[in-house]
Amino acid sequence: MANIIFYGVDMVAAGGPEIKFGPIQVSLTQVITGVMSSLMVFPTSLFTVQLFRTSEPKPEGARFLCPAKKKKIQKSEPCVKSISLKTDKTTETDLFMHDLMTVRDEMDTPASGLNRPQSSHSTTSNNSVRIEMKSSLEKKREESKEHLVLGYKVKRKRKKKRYLLNWRFKYLAWFIAIGNIGVAFWLTILYAAAFGKKKAEEWLTSIGIALIQDVLITQPIKVILIAVFFSLVIKNPIKEDDDSPTPEDGDELLHERMTQEELENAAMLEQFERERADTIAGSMPPDDDEILEARETRFKEIRMHKIVREIIIYILFLYVVMFVAYGNTDYKAFNLRQSIVDTYINAAYNGKLKFNKALKREQFWNWTDNVLIPSLFPDDSSSSIDDPLKLVADQQSYLIGVPAFRQVRIQKDKCEVPDVMQAQFKQDCRVEYSYGDEEVDNFLEKWTPITNVSYLPNYEENSWIGCWKYHSWYDLKKLPFWGNVALYNGGGYLAQLGSSSAESLSMTTYLKETDWLDQYTRAIFIDFVIYNPVMDFYVVSYLMVDFLPQGGMLGYVDFKVTKLKTIHNLTFSEYALLGLEGIFLLFVLWFTYNEVKKILQLRKKYFKDKENIVELITLSIAVTAVFMYFYRLFESMKLVSERKESPTKLLNFQYVVHWETYFKWMMGFVLFIFTIKFMKLLRFNYRLRLFCETVIACWYEVLLFLIMFGVIFMGYTCCGFLLFSNSLYDYVTVVTTMESLFSFLLGKFDFSSLVGVSRILGPIYFFSFATISIFILMNMFLTVIIEAFCVVKHSSSENIQNDLEIVDFMIHRFKRWTGFAEKRLKKPVKTVPYIDGIDPVQVDCDELKEKLTSMVDNLNLFIRKERLEHLGPDYGQSDERIIFTA
Repeated sequence: MANIIFYGVDMVAAGGPEIKFGPIQVSLTQVITGVMSSLMVFPTSLFTVQLFRTSEPKPEGARFLCPAKKKKIQKSEPCVKSISLKTDKTTETDLFMHDLMTVRDEMDTPASGLNRPQSSHSTTSNNSVRIEMKSSLEKKREESKEHLVLGYKVKRKRKKKRYLLNWRFKYLAWFIAIGNIGVAFWLTILYAAAFGKKKAEEWLTSIGIALIQDVLITQPIKVILIAVFFSLVIKNPIKEDDDSPTPEDGDELLHERMTQEELENAAMLEQFERERADTIAGSMPPDDDEILEARETRFKEIRMHKIVREIIIYILFLYVVMFVAYGNTDYKAFNLRQSIVDTYINAAYNGKLKFNKALKREQFWNWTDNVLIPSLFPDDSSSSIDDPLKLVADQQSYLIGVPAFRQVRIQKDKCEVPDVMQAQFKQDCRVEYSYGDEEVDNFLEKWTPITNVSYLPNYEENSWIGCWKYHSWYDLKKLPFWGNVALYNGGGYLAQLGSSSAESLSMTTYLKETDWLDQYTRAIFIDFVIYNPVMDFYVVSYLMVDFLPQGGMLGYVDFKVTKLKTIHNLTFSEYALLGLEGIFLLFVLWFTYNEVKKILQLRKKYFKDKENIVELITLSIAVTAVFMYFYRLFESMKLVSERKESPTKLLNFQYVVHWETYFKWMMGFVLFIFTIKFMKLLRFNYRLRLFCETVIACWYEVLLFLIMFGVIFMGYTCCGFLLFSNSLYDYVTVVTTMESLFSFLLGKFDFSSLVGVSRILGPIYFFSFATISIFILMNMFLTVIIEAFCVVKHSSSENIQNDLEIVDFMIHRFKRWTGFAEKRLKKPVKTVPYIDGIDPVQVDCDELKEKLTSMVDNLNLFIRKERLEHLGPDYGQSDERIIFTA
């Protein structure tokens, strides 16, 4: 009924946000529909179930309108039972009934054997006897509430009787259940008739699939989770499952009681003391084997609980880290980035010159005028000049702010020419880029130095004049960037192109005419931001061009796709991600508290354990990630507010992207370390435990091996760089030489190129490196591993066996908990029969003494026989000597 009522009803506009887990798709509409359906069904279901639970059983022979007939109590002879301090099988009800029958028999028996007719006096006498009988029974009930503990009366606590409804309320519950079914059936037919044939068939198909999924998947999981929750958290089996009647019902076992008169009787007190002594003497302590077994079991339980708690916390934290790390990435970002690369790098919409094919300044300006600007401003007529959002070439994304160029250049007269060449060298020499040689002064047009300090141009007047002013990295909030050939500073000379195609083209024309790019330019950064509203992604440009001192240019291509992290206008999935990030923060705070507490307790000993060092490093990275997350959030919200205030202003998205990249790095490191630590949870497997123990045992030898390997590897790196750096691109720098040698170890090499450079040194370099690194060093490494494995396999068997035992214990307990295995039968308690006047401990001591005496006598007899065999029959006749005595 609830399904058909809400079928096809959209609770949220356009279905609301959706979360996909592989083939499973969950939307906000489905969640709201499920909650409302459960709320509709819950009240009547709960009321019906409670009626069934709280109704008492139907009495035997009872009818709905007629009460049950009470059985007549038959006369019977009273049973005489022995009274003792031990638990008796007689119930309190039996004693009460026995007293009742005795009194009634006395009432029915004629006095002195005479049969007299009843009179008013006899009736009054009988009534008084009944009253006395009732008061006697009530007195016995009050006495039954007390029991003796070592001779003292202690009042027994009465259990609160569970209140039950009359058994007729079950009929009301059946009526409500059948009425619910009828109403649901009627409403279902009514809604199905209003749907029409096609929609009704679609609903019938969907409800069939939903029922199968509900019966096979949803309901079993729900029942198991609810049962576990109630059994472990809410339900108290001692209180809730104990439906035993109160002492008034007579089902509780009756214990021995003594009245005040009995306590004053010396004979009764003597008998009580004797019985109490017998009871204490018969209470023997538990067997030593049982105590040892219980002790081992308890230790295993403590260790099991610790392991289970550790595994649960670890898995929860690992899943939280995964969701937080993967939640800040999206596979759709790659497709958007590839579209931007095709548009601006491969000239998919405008122009023909590709970005990577531009090799000189003239080609750079050609690419700017024919590819970059037409792709950023494809059609000025589609939007007004005041419109802050401009459609780009793909007609799906928008340009944010204005594009800009940032130039990094060097100073003049920084090149030192040798004395031999100074007479012939007439031109200026341009050096490579470095922080010390960077140009940081302000200029006039065409890089004319400012000679009159009192007259300074107004650089804020327009962007044409402002392109000759130097901006520091602090003003621009630009971090250093590693290009193709150097690490460039975040400052430079900024040239904003404009908010339209005409303004941008006029700006580039001005820059070309004034030689804004010349021989002293070392890098140009092209900054612009594209926003895609469908995916809610910002694409930040990291295009740059290295101008080499020897001439030519080298392009660098990179685009970063990001989302501005805010706490406003979030979707359903973003709220879920925000909640997981809050859980991650709580985990980090909890881990920090535990580690600080551990450091304060252990002090210097804490840093001597390698696992503690790993935990401290991981926690430091996690704390760093938390600080980066909040700083990124602060900068993102600040950038959003700046964009609202000045939509046409040049905004610095790169600063936010840098911090987001660092945050992802930190989360990647945390996820990597905790994924590697998953090996710790696999230590209960025998082979994996051997692997971990082997790695731990041989880490020092492996470290020494790596030092030796690093020395040899660096020697071949230096040799390869000196031999082939001028001829081969793979050996042009020390870093690229190391990369080539690592590829060589993995089986990827180019032997012909080495021979082409030198027919003698190339083969010698190749075969010597292959022989030493692969045939000698690798075999030494394997030898170290194998030796450590053999040592661990023979020495760590006891520890591994203990871990395997705890695994078996955990599996056995899990089977008992789930009911898949029979409960372990307890061993029978070792009982010692008690005989009046005989101490069982003394009996054991006497038996031990007899055994020792017998053993000593047998030993003496054996020694005498041996003496007689060796020394003859006359030995020992004159002087008898006892060798051992008991």
